[in-house]
Amino acid sequence: MATGTIDTIFASGSPEVQMNEAFVAVKPAGLFGNRGSTTTGLVFGYYGGVIWNGSAYEAIADGTLTLDASQAAVYIEVDSAGVVSKNLVGFTAGSTPLYLATTSATVITALTDYRTVLPQLAKFPAVTLENLTIASGTITASNPALSITQTWNDAGVTFVGADTNITVTAAAAASLVERWRVGGTEILSLRKDGLLTAHTLTVSTGALTVTSGQSRHIVLSGSATSPAVSVTAGNLLLKTSGGTQVQIDNTAAADRYLTITGGVSGSGTNATIGVSGGDVGVSASLAITGALSGSAASKLALAQGSSATSSVVAYGPNAGTVGILQLECKASDGTGTGIVMKLQAGVQFGAPTGGDKGAGTANFAGDIYKNNSAYTNPDYVLEHWATGKIVKYAEKAGAANYAGLLPLSDIEAFARTNWHLPRFGQQAGHGAFSGGEALLASVEEAYLHLFDHESRLAALVAWKSRAESALVERGITIH
Repeated sequence: MATGTIDTIFASGSPEVQMNEAFVAVKPAGLFGNRGSTTTGLVFGYYGGVIWNGSAYEAIADGTLTLDASQAAVYIEVDSAGVVSKNLVGFTAGSTPLYLATTSATVITALTDYRTVLPQLAKFPAVTLENLTIASGTITASNPALSITQTWNDAGVTFVGADTNITVTAAAAASLVERWRVGGTEILSLRKDGLLTAHTLTVSTGALTVTSGQSRHIVLSGSATSPAVSVTAGNLLLKTSGGTQVQIDNTAAADRYLTITGGVSGSGTNATIGVSGGDVGVSASLAITGALSGSAASKLALAQGSSATSSVVAYGPNAGTVGILQLECKASDGTGTGIVMKLQAGVQFGAPTGGDKGAGTANFAGDIYKNNSAYTNPDYVLEHWATGKIVKYAEKAGAANYAGLLPLSDIEAFARTNWHLPRFGQQAGHGAFSGGEALLASVEEAYLHLFDHESRLAALVAWKSRAESALVERGITIH
């Protein structure tokens, strides 16, 4: 008797019993097969059986399914739970095809059997192995040693493709959960504490997201000739929803957390960035040659929170010595304007004589300009006095409302009532320029009153001289 074949049925030994025993042996292959005794008209009958639903064995009862009339294609299928259904569109992804039926108005006219081994339903129960070694040997064509395929088709389910669960009672710190090697050389490994080590990591699309409660999320190791991170095109973006975004640690030189090699243009030295007491310190020079935020021009942007104050602090070389913050404008070769502004206790503009004059002071090497002039003189006061109208200086502040020179008696009455001169007072709100212009307008008006007084005095002196001459002619002597 050949191995794997059904026993021969002998007519002399109750053949019906032998046939039934043979059918029982092959019963699993008849799962969801067409059952002739219950198939009639448009009703499709099928056999039940036992399936593995992914977590337990489940018994499926014999059943029937009524098909649609007058259809060239009725697709009969079964899902992973053992539920048989039909549709007129096509076999559904994730379900197992059973039959393709054709119907007339009253009966099933054709059935095409699509059953094989029912791969989706013939799910093996969990198998416990001590270890598994796959040795494929030398191959000359692609033949994966392990291939896992699944179709996930439920948005409400969180699926897991492969699950490795290791209980660590005692293990060396360098123990690996997974390791991949090529030619004996490790290219990727995952340590038991979550440390991922990769020879090369390329993210072509999407994003590399790392969230962890560990103190280190990604560790990059490199050398002077083999940098840990190299960006040849595009941008390197490090972003989190909050907390520390980038942590750079070098215990061998704790004061140099980040070194920018190759020198900063104009300085001739490398820039190093260190951290002390919660502050970030930059030694040598830090040159910004591209836009940090907002525009195509170079910019250093400090974001201010609702309750915080943005600041740039320059620390002195030792205790008790105030630092100096100096702003310079230079060309790429280091030459150029030089000092533009220096902040110490006070503010210095340019390189003024006397240097820092103390807290709250400003020392200028040049002049203060407003709209391209060192001082915007009113001048409309004198124009109105000389011509009786204002044309040339009509655009000057105050010219539109200028009514002309007030008599000194009116100014005296105003001062007695308001305790200040016109254009001034506690509510005037003048700045340096508008206050200076108001002051100069008042000075010009004072000069006009002096001019008037000078004219009156000159007339009085002339009259006195004529009167004296007339008296002398009459022989009257004035002592």
